[in-house]
Amino acid sequence: MDIPTNAQVLPKRVKRVWLLKQLIIMLVIIICLVAAWYFAIKSMPNFWQRWFQIVGGVAVVISVIPMILIPYRYAFNRYLMAAESVDIYQGFLFRKAELIPLNRIQNVRITQGPISRLFHLNNLTIVTAAHNFSINYIDNHTAQNLRQRLINAALQAREVAEDE
Repeated sequence: MDIPTNAQVLPKRVKRVWLLKQLIIMLVIIICLVAAWYFAIKSMPNFWQRWFQIVGGVAVVISVIPMILIPYRYAFNRYLMAAESVDIYQGFLFRKAELIPLNRIQNVRITQGPISRLFHLNNLTIVTAAHNFSINYIDNHTAQNLRQRLINAALQAREVAEDE
């Protein structure tokens, strides 16, 4: 699947957001492993302790892999405001392209979680009758502009459809 060259790139700050989220996940995994070791595993036979250490090590390594893949993930998350649709390209292992016709848009929402707020980023959700589509981690100003452009384009597309 080819991404158009004129598709918009997410801000570079999104890499730090993904890294912070993955570090939080890894911290939770480590806390759970330490708690399990302290309260249950250390009193078990050596065989189970060894298995716990192996499984715990694998869990930590698996939580590091997404951190290593952040630049690759960044390269494949883009969006494009085309003439008759909004195109969203996401995914780095399993890629998907979502094309949303402008005349199907019912609502456009902007949300912001605590980590997004820390990095001055927003999530733009495009609502149609059947699905919700998201463009995650775009600049505040870009989100407001894109929201207004989508609303105007959707209204214009509906007017054209009604005239025909």
